[in-house]
Amino acid sequence: MKPTLLYSLISLYIFIGCSQPEKNSTGIQAENKTTAEQEPRTKDTSYYFVKGLLNASPSEVEQILGKPDNKIKKSKDCDYLPSCDEANYRNGGFEILYYKNKLKWISINKVKGFWYDPSMIEAFNFPMKVPSVQNKIFIHWKNYEGIKLIGFFSKDENPNAVNYVLIQVDENYDKKFQIVDKQEMDNAVVEAKKQEKVDAINAVAHKDIIEKQFSSWDGSHINLTKAIKESMNDPSSFEHISTKYFDLGDHLKVVTEFRGNNSFGAKVKNTVIAQVGLDGHIIEMETAK
Repeated sequence: MKPTLLYSLISLYIFIGCSQPEKNSTGIQAENKTTAEQEPRTKDTSYYFVKGLLNASPSEVEQILGKPDNKIKKSKDCDYLPSCDEANYRNGGFEILYYKNKLKWISINKVKGFWYDPSMIEAFNFPMKVPSVQNKIFIHWKNYEGIKLIGFFSKDENPNAVNYVLIQVDENYDKKFQIVDKQEMDNAVVEAKKQEKVDAINAVAHKDIIEKQFSSWDGSHINLTKAIKESMNDPSSFEHISTKYFDLGDHLKVVTEFRGNNSFGAKVKNTVIAQVGLDGHIIEMETAK
């Protein structure tokens, strides 16, 4: 699938996502992920060969996919690549972009019998890893060496099946991608699952550290409230209205709205935006304009 259509799909999802509620101090909003019940499956190796196409030259690709449907030509639609040549193979089943005579972008358009599930990444000879993004429209990985993106896109008429698969290779990555045997893949999957458990434990600990910074009574950030009162003309007039926060990984952005008396004794509303460390200390604080 060409990049312009891909961007349209992603833009649609971003539009939908922007209408969702923000995170707040009562907890992190979790995405509801439902996977259809599936019967046990044997390991699918049908697309192992695709990994061998990555960074391959046109002649090397031809040895695997056969001759292109039409002559390879310059393209104006190169996605993230500075320039490219395009070609289709097997009656449009494979759309390919070459950069500097190497395959850097491939869309597998006629995918059959693939469940819309992260475990299907193994069918492309990549070990199972937690996706960077997963929703009802696409599953994305950006955590493989040399890979800019691997994307699974669901079917409109059957959201539990994969419609097409997109793989983007980093334009500056020149190494060949080696196809590993089943035993190596199994070992890699075991290690990936171990790491997934570690990441899950760390995520729980991270959430716990954050939630301890906020009042269970009104959701205010304890240290930020203290800092706000210290900066007020009349600390006793402080009235908390609302607090929300954004988890930025290594620190939080906390936004607190409150009322208080100004120097003339009039009750006014203010909003403070603060950068807060994971240990709760205030890194910086400013009044919203």
